[in-house]
Order: sequence, then C-alpha cells, then structure tokens
Amino acid sequence: MIYKNTPPKEWTKRKIIIILDEDKVDMLYESREAEEFVNNPEMCILSLPLNKNDKVVQELIESNLDKEGLILVQNPFYRDRYTEISNIQDFPLGKYLIFTQFCRYLGAKEVKIEEIDIIETNIKKEIKASLEGGGHVSGSVKGIEGGIGSNIKTRMDLIHEKDRELVRNLFLQASFFEGKTDIKAAHKLLEDIPILKNDLQIYHLFQLRNGETNRLQSIQISLNLTKETKELISFISSIGGKIDLLGKILSKIGFSIMFNFSVNLENTLRELEKKEYFLKISLNFGD
Repeated sequence: MIYKNTPPKEWTKRKIIIILDEDKVDMLYESREAEEFVNNPEMCILSLPLNKNDKVVQELIESNLDKEGLILVQNPFYRDRYTEISNIQDFPLGKYLIFTQFCRYLGAKEVKIEEIDIIETNIKKEIKASLEGGGHVSGSVKGIEGGIGSNIKTRMDLIHEKDRELVRNLFLQASFFEGKTDIKAAHKLLEDIPILKNDLQIYHLFQLRNGETNRLQSIQISLNLTKETKELISFISSIGGKIDLLGKILSKIGFSIMFNFSVNLENTLRELEKKEYFLKISLNFGD
C-alpha cells in the first residue's frame, strides 16, 4: 500500500516499509506497473516528509530511519517497531533476551544455556557452553544426513563468523536475586508479543508456573531462536524481485534510486535462511 502524508492506521500487517520522496510516490500512483505495490497489504510505501503525529513514524524519525531508499523490516516480536533490513540478523538474539525476561517474571532463579545447536543443510554444529574459565565455549561439527561423517572436533574459530558473533552475545547464565513470581507481568508479556503466546513450548512453560500448588521447579527446554526470523526472510525473498521491479519502474519514469538491498545483503539473508539455532536451556525457579 502507498501512503502519502497519512500513515496506515494498523501497522501490524506491514512487514516491509519503503521510504520514498513525495514526487516519486506521485509518479507511482500514475504507473500501472506499480499496482501491486498500491494493493499489497504487507508492504507499505511512505512518502517524505513523514507525518510526525503517528507514534510509529515518530520512532522512525528519532531512529534516523526517515531516509529515501531505506527498506525497513518489522520486528517480529514488537510489531510496531521497524529496523533497517540489514539488522534482521539481530532478531534471534532479541528473542533470547525477551525469553530471559519472561523467565524472570515466572520466578526463575537461574537461566543457563547448556548447549547451542546450529543446524545447516546436512550439518549440525554443537557448541557446548561451559561457565568454567570465564565462560569458555567449545564446538564440534557433525554430518547429520543418514549418519554420514564422523564427529569432527573443531575450534571455535572454525565456526562461521556470524555464528561466533551470536554465541559471543548470548550470556551463558543469568541469575536473579529473589526468584519471585510475577504471573501478571508474564501474562502481559505474552499478550504484548502474540507470537510468543503462539509458541506451544513457551505457553506451556507459563501454564506450568501459573497457579498456587505443585508449580514447576526446574526444567530443561530447547528454544528455537530463528523460527520467526526465517519466516520473515522467506517473505523478504518472495518480494525481493518486486523491490528490483520498483527500482526499474522509478528508473523508467526518470528517477534513479539506490535501495539498501544489496547483493551482499541478499546473500547474507540466504545464508541465514539455511540455518536454525537451538538453545538447550536449564531453568531453575525460586519457590
């Protein structure tokens, strides 16, 4: 959908925002080739200058995201927040931070990562997390297709750079002083972030801690960090050609523009789409 001056009333459906100058938006309105952008409810083209009366738009301006040519993606957890498309690789870490906060509300005394599994096509990378020696991390790589390949021990410097970056940013253990339960706050977090409520394992954890009797004391779970990110990348891949088409349409009508959607970024997104990150997490509660 194209919005000139007035932003959409409902942001939750808009997975992609494209920022363009007002004169380019005017020309798109008149182009038959641009009809799919005008009618696509999941894409949103905003014209500059942006309307400062809208809360979401105000955040874009404050974050310096009101620049022509920017392609912004919706945060899958906070659907009224947007970021540059190149920051999509930060969403898995964001999910872990939200999950840790959720566990705090449930009364966790300790949240501890035991293992990080990075699964690619035919390859499973197991990264064992240890708190000994100031948070040492070691890794191994296994072939997983039909049991092919022996267990190949490897140093962390053989793990892909982006994987190492994620591992470094994950704190291996979080401890909370009191371990008090705040079920109302946990429930509100689920209501504020519906995609978590729809995660059967996370909602089941909430149910096991809700109530006054025989509440859960400890558990080990496997948390998929990348499910939501992969779904978003799949959507971006499906409209990548449309973004190229948009540039061609603008070029035809006399406008040259560089979108922040480069070949390198496209390759990065393809690599992310091939991977899944799982955390094996031990939880201990305070009551």
